Amino acid sequence: MILTTKYSEVWDLIVGLTRKVNKEADKALEQIGLSYFEFKVMCALDEEGKVPMSRVAEKYMLTKAGLTSIIDRLEEKNLVKRVRSEEDRRVIYVELTDKGREKLAESRKVFQEVLANFMRKISEDEIKELERIFTKLSS
Repeated sequence: MILTTKYSEVWDLIVGLTRKVNKEADKALEQIGLSYFEFKVMCALDEEGKVPMSRVAEKYMLTKAGLTSIIDRLEEKNLVKRVRSEEDRRVIYVELTDKGREKLAESRKVFQEVLANFMRKISEDEIKELERIFTKLSS
């Protein structure tokens, strides 16, 4: 019983920290005209290249409507573009524009600074230990 409670407490700490980082990232990214989710979608597009919207939605557990809203905003800012598949007209790919790649480079610096502000609170050894633990939990 006590162990189960401890699991819940640790999980709540992980979720709480994630929310706190996301909130701080959202605030910092807002200063350069992006939301946290816009940033994450742009990261996915950068990692995978031209990709179907459905794959991005799956990766970030977004509804298709939620992703469409994010892509609409990014497209209005000329950061991404939609490209209809030539093989299957029902499939719509999304890719970064040149302006989007520039904005992503800028936003990655902002995001890294947010992470650094949190990570400065712990030592290098503690960071390595966290990495080891999270890698183990993820396997």
